[in-house]
Amino acid sequence: MALKRSITFDILEGAQEFLTVGLLGSRQSGKTTLSQLIFKDHAYVSLEDIEMRTAATIEPRTFLNANRNASGLIIDNFHYVPELLSYMQPKGGSHTPGTYIVCGPYNSSTLEFLTGYLGETFSLSILESLSLHELTDNYLLPHALDVVLYRGLQPAVYMNDGDTKSHYKNFLSTYIDKDVRFYGQVDNVTTFHTFLTHCAQYNGHVLNITTLANESGISDHTARRWISLLEDHHILFLLKPYHTDFGKRLIKSPKLYFYDPGVVCSLLKIEEHELPKYRNKQGLFESLIIGELMKWTRQRKQKRPQLYFWRDKTEHEIDCLIEHDGKVIPVSLRGDQKTDAFSHDLKYWQKVSGLRDRGICISSSLGPPEEKEDHLDIGWRFMQPLFKSIQS
Repeated sequence: MALKRSITFDILEGAQEFLTVGLLGSRQSGKTTLSQLIFKDHAYVSLEDIEMRTAATIEPRTFLNANRNASGLIIDNFHYVPELLSYMQPKGGSHTPGTYIVCGPYNSSTLEFLTGYLGETFSLSILESLSLHELTDNYLLPHALDVVLYRGLQPAVYMNDGDTKSHYKNFLSTYIDKDVRFYGQVDNVTTFHTFLTHCAQYNGHVLNITTLANESGISDHTARRWISLLEDHHILFLLKPYHTDFGKRLIKSPKLYFYDPGVVCSLLKIEEHELPKYRNKQGLFESLIIGELMKWTRQRKQKRPQLYFWRDKTEHEIDCLIEHDGKVIPVSLRGDQKTDAFSHDLKYWQKVSGLRDRGICISSSLGPPEEKEDHLDIGWRFMQPLFKSIQS
């Protein structure tokens, strides 16, 4: 079963103009499947194969010529021999667009290496884990919120309809054994796994590095370095506090979120039937929705909206603030269906900030959008009104 992905047009556009197309993405985002689906006539090699990697290292030009067919060549895991890009140059000033498709991890090391190649002969596309919009387009979006929180957002879970628990267990094992060892300079992977599990426990909470480090048995310095590593690999992200204090004492540390709630459930060994009573289900819901917003903002090629949260010392809070084109849209996220409390927080926010942009409350409701006096209530499955509000 092939999934329709929103980035497909962007990839095809690059392949019509550039000799080489780069497709980067986090582990299990679907890079290999998508590249072979779009460029089905191209030959395929993976540099995860040690023999292929050795051949590419010793005789790169011979390797390219021997493995490329008339349509071209897909090179998976190209980051093992990134120098291959130097040999993918047009001869005599001409080239056939889309000859080479290179797939690799989406992180700062790969991006830094590729910077020098972007331009006349190289285009770059970024593939992320599934969005709710993509699940809807493929008629795969579960009706129940708990199913999405448990199954997460990795394509293989929906394509193969297999065992979710086994999938994420294998994903985490492979991520630590390969990506962390390759890039992370992590000496003790067992301690790293413990740290990752503690991060999952604090999903949706304000980050306290010292507490996280102490509970994991590592130094503050190591904890900061590992958080940066997990950010770089798009396992988790930090949502920054809003930068204007309006004369109030504010929380100034970021909040920690995982991109995929399925990873959190796996790390904490949460079963699907346990989710209704899971004490931090709100954090999973916030991860799902804010992650969706971040994917949407990164797809925009023009000026991108910025995302923040706002909380003062008296616990008044706006879960997410979307700043764009002079507007600051307050967004409340309710993992239950109780949206009435938002009006109180919204009025307080408007009073202290002096800003009057209409608020939006996203809840677990399955009902249609509902206009309230000072905000719009929408369900998690139908977020288009929010995107329209940002763009208008």
